[in-house]
Amino acid sequence: MDKVADLEDELHAVKNATPSRSSSSLSLTNPPLNTTTPDPSFSTQSRLASFLTARRPQLWSRNNTPTRPPPRTASPNPNLPLEDQLALERAAKEAAEEKVAAVNQELEELTQSLFEEANAMVRTEKEKVARLEAKLQVLEAREEDKRRRLSELEKAIGRITRVRSILENNNSKATGSVTSVS
Repeated sequence: MDKVADLEDELHAVKNATPSRSSSSLSLTNPPLNTTTPDPSFSTQSRLASFLTARRPQLWSRNNTPTRPPPRTASPNPNLPLEDQLALERAAKEAAEEKVAAVNQELEELTQSLFEEANAMVRTEKEKVARLEAKLQVLEAREEDKRRRLSELEKAIGRITRVRSILENNNSKATGSVTSVS
């Protein structure tokens, strides 16, 4: 904001100053420099022009997309006859229409390639998801099989433990009766 105020003050001072002819011609060729800017090679006018172009609001069309203002064309040579000027304007119009058609064609091609690329990416991701889901099903089936086998092994260990305890009880009774017999 300070730069804007400085630029406005300098512009106001330049407009309100009543320089002599020699200083007037000097100010046109060498406008005053702002000593507060880091780059003294920029003149006040060029800084103001760059500020205004940077801060210029964008033009908007009906569908809220930024559009460029129409380019300024040089006025036709007034020394040429009207038919020649008309022919030049028509040629310029045809050239502009060809450029628009070329840009539209390029836009169509880019849009088509963009959608093809996006579709290919979606297809690739769907294939990856399908492969991962199949792998997940296989792993879940393996896990279920392992759980089933583990429960069978636990049951078998339980039976073995019961049989062993029965055998140990029978052995201890048998050894107890053998010692009592002797």
